[in-house]
Amino acid sequence: MAKSTLLRLVLVALLVRLLVIGLTYAAPRALALRDYAANRGRCASLRELVYRRPQCAVLAEDETGYDALGRSIAAGHGFQLEQGWVIAQAGTPTAYGGFLYPAFVGAVYAASGNNALVLFVLQAVIGSLAVAGIAAAAFRLGGERAGLAAGAIAVIHPGLALDSAWVMSEALAMPLLLAAYLLWLRYLERQTVGRACAFGAAAAAACLTRSPAFYALGLMAVLSLPWRVMAWRRTAGGLVVAGVVFAACLAPWVARNDRVFHAIVPFDTKAGAGLWLNDHPGAHPFREVWDGAPDPQPPPGPVPGLNEAQADEHFRALTLQYLRDQPLTFAGVAAMRLALALVPVPRYWGRWAAARAVAAALYIALTWLALAGLWRVRRTPAGRALIGVAGGWLVMMACTAVGLRHRLAAEWAFTASAGVALAALLEARAARRGAAPQQPRR
Repeated sequence: MAKSTLLRLVLVALLVRLLVIGLTYAAPRALALRDYAANRGRCASLRELVYRRPQCAVLAEDETGYDALGRSIAAGHGFQLEQGWVIAQAGTPTAYGGFLYPAFVGAVYAASGNNALVLFVLQAVIGSLAVAGIAAAAFRLGGERAGLAAGAIAVIHPGLALDSAWVMSEALAMPLLLAAYLLWLRYLERQTVGRACAFGAAAAAACLTRSPAFYALGLMAVLSLPWRVMAWRRTAGGLVVAGVVFAACLAPWVARNDRVFHAIVPFDTKAGAGLWLNDHPGAHPFREVWDGAPDPQPPPGPVPGLNEAQADEHFRALTLQYLRDQPLTFAGVAAMRLALALVPVPRYWGRWAAARAVAAALYIALTWLALAGLWRVRRTPAGRALIGVAGGWLVMMACTAVGLRHRLAAEWAFTASAGVALAALLEARAARRGAAPQQPRR
């Protein structure tokens, strides 16, 4: 695609995201994902609201934890919290939020004097650049029209626009996953050591931000490997180089966690607690999925006598026991979650019911356009790589939880493939019009 076209997409996307940030300050409750966190107090002035919106306005799920971690890092206290966060205990070092996003928030807060608005604007810039990346990905899959369609969808996509206005790891995970995908395609085109190293570093950054990226990127690489034996060996050899760089990027964080927890924690301590939260014995497992209100007993939290890594392993063991005891229930619940991921009907109506219904209809249309696009590109390495990312993320959602927030990190993949399908529909429509018989003139 032309650089001028990509630049226009970035500028329009940035304008949209800045407007959305303004709306989140004006009406934070209306634009929060869900109000899980109780606010500690109202902002006493406009200046305080600008600086401390995550602390005195409506919070969306994990914003409290990421904001608190960023402030702790900016203050020089490192990765620890004054309050608990699921299995993370107050006043002790934690790895629950992962490494890269809390470090990013901490660096921005340290440079800006804990100014949340600066964080949101920087995230808006990163998200706008990602719009150009989404258009570039679709261009590689389906040509100029596909790139323009995907770019247009990405500009106005509500989730991608709101992503910049929350203190949530998806704001960084989405661009990093996209970057890893594009770098992987560059490596497949010309397999050099430098390109393998770049992919390994981007993949490590994505996984240090959102740990499920490890499975999505792994499936991406496997599905897109060439089928011919000699070509496969050559590509797989480069993967070894990428793996070495990947491990080297993880090494400092792994060493820190080993020193703190006396355990190997490559990414974070969320997996076990998250699995148990969503997969556990219960009287009404399907109702819990539909209501979005899991009720595990015991609930994920600190376990007496265990550190954070041990507590995470404890809840992982409980989940595995549940899978052994009730495999059919788990399979049914996972199938229901997958269905809700593919047909994301509203389950939380509340206020703005009509707007939610319209948004859900558009979201369903985007999802199925994306599936059609993935089917169209299935025969190309770039297409199979995209199927790996989207498929890996759908499997993760089927095993844990569905909803806009849970798909956000991989939303770029669905948007790019939807652009491919939309472009094909527009081309077919134009072809039918061109083939229509001309009416005789009178």
